Amino acid sequence: MSINNPLLYNAVVAGVCGGAGSAVNPAASASNLAIRAIIAANAVAIAVAVDASINADVTITSAGSTLAPTTGTIADAEISKSSLMRSIAAAAVDGQFTTVATPAADVATIAAGIVQNYGASVGSLTSGV
Repeated sequence: MSINNPLLYNAVVAGVCGGAGSAVNPAASASNLAIRAIIAANAVAIAVAVDASINADVTITSAGSTLAPTTGTIADAEISKSSLMRSIAAAAVDGQFTTVATPAADVATIAAGIVQNYGASVGSLTSGV
């Protein structure tokens, strides 16, 4: 699988796992661990769809790899953009979880909402964009 923006992809996975996972009992039980595995699989499906919808961002990615944070501008863009994406992804699924794989149509709808919100918000970052 080819990833356009590894940082944004990872931010979606982290955000979805955190947001959806907030509804799961934190106790380590077999059923809770199974639910967390389903959430992680759903997070990957959503992240793949989000990543496919966002072209490679040259301020944070080059040839499918994250840029080395060799300047303050690059580091700022990486932190700001990935933090924004993680927050948006978490908000999209906050407190929701499912014990089955999310249907493809629902993955597409969730991903489209995340991409739309990110696109509308990323220009509000003050530097590194």
